[in-house]
Amino acid sequence: MTRTNRAAALAYLTTIHVALFGLIWNTGKVQQTVKRLSSPGTVVLADDPIIERLLSAHDQMDASVPAGASIFLGDSITQSLATAAVDSAAINYGIGWMRSDQLLASIPRYPSLRRAQRVYVTIGTNDILQGRVAQLPTTYRAILSSIPEGPSIIMSSPPAIGRIDFYGHRVSPQDARTAADFAAAACQAASRCTFVDAERLLAPIPGALQADGVHLTPTGYAVWIKALRDAKS
Repeated sequence: MTRTNRAAALAYLTTIHVALFGLIWNTGKVQQTVKRLSSPGTVVLADDPIIERLLSAHDQMDASVPAGASIFLGDSITQSLATAAVDSAAINYGIGWMRSDQLLASIPRYPSLRRAQRVYVTIGTNDILQGRVAQLPTTYRAILSSIPEGPSIIMSSPPAIGRIDFYGHRVSPQDARTAADFAAAACQAASRCTFVDAERLLAPIPGALQADGVHLTPTGYAVWIKALRDAKS
């Protein structure tokens, strides 16, 4: 191989590797790299681009949400919920990986909340996984205060969680119980809020959680759906 050909091959391989890295970066795989904060035991995942992509999709559909709808806000546990099994007029705005502070920031993007009949809020699991439980009392109160006047609110605690390691951060079932207590206190302070203690309901039930210790099985969803339906009656 001549020197010119070797240089051309090297340039070609370099271009391919740069393109592949760009593709991986754009799909969010690199952006999900764990970033540790200075405080021990606290981890933060770089925000997944899927959050903004789904918010943009919600922007497009929000104007079409009819008056009197029931709007569900939350993370992947809500995103995977068959919301029509809870309320026939359901709009599912759950977004995987979303934390409470991200939900708070997204609320102004949903003008349909002003004409909704009910708003269901379930958030906090990703706060637990990322070692951010201490922020929940503040963000829970702010979320409930940010929902426009008019609709009633049904707030569920994050469901039960297993004893797991999340990128080196040890998570225990007590973290979910603490988050549930914070959610209950925030809901009780809001006059139009009804609380569903999903953690207390699901923690004793064998098989309510998937093997990852976080997401719900069909058994877990069936129990939660019934509790949400009962709360709106």
